[in-house]
Amino acid sequence: MPPLEIPEALSRLIATLRNREAFCAEWQARAASLTRAKARGKHPDSDTWGRIADAVKTGAAGGDRSVYLDGGQEPGRIGIHKQEGGEIRARNGRNLAIPFKDKESIHHGKPPSLFGDGDLEGRLFAVGNGRNAVLGFNDGEKFIALWLLTPRVKQRAEPWWPEDDEVLDAGTRTVEHRISVEAGL
Repeated sequence: MPPLEIPEALSRLIATLRNREAFCAEWQARAASLTRAKARGKHPDSDTWGRIADAVKTGAAGGDRSVYLDGGQEPGRIGIHKQEGGEIRARNGRNLAIPFKDKESIHHGKPPSLFGDGDLEGRLFAVGNGRNAVLGFNDGEKFIALWLLTPRVKQRAEPWWPEDDEVLDAGTRTVEHRISVEAGL
């Protein structure tokens, strides 16, 4: 993300503060908290979004403070991909297993590789041409499709990173708080 452009009115307020370092640290903490909350808020019960939120980091270099996503770790890379969308490709020549949402009561959002000791043990099989297929099981009466198997899929963007106005609002609240602290209120 490009650096945030701070409006002149907010810059003037910041300039009145005696302890700008405390302001910067507090604003950074608020922005990081906002960012993590937005990630967790996408799907509150999702482990993936929780891990993305945990990949939000803060840093300081040369007097500048930043909130960033650690793209060197898997949750950070997933977070970037969720923000921007794009193609996901299977690794090692294998297929991706995309769960059918209407069958979540059966697969519970888990990939097929995690089914080894339960109701579906030894009962999963694929129907299709190998490149694009459906993985499921026979319930005794009919085939129940649980996952689409495909070498690649296009994922739509799910923007979650705060918009500039949200971060600026956090900055304004921080300035108001720091003015009160410095005034002894």
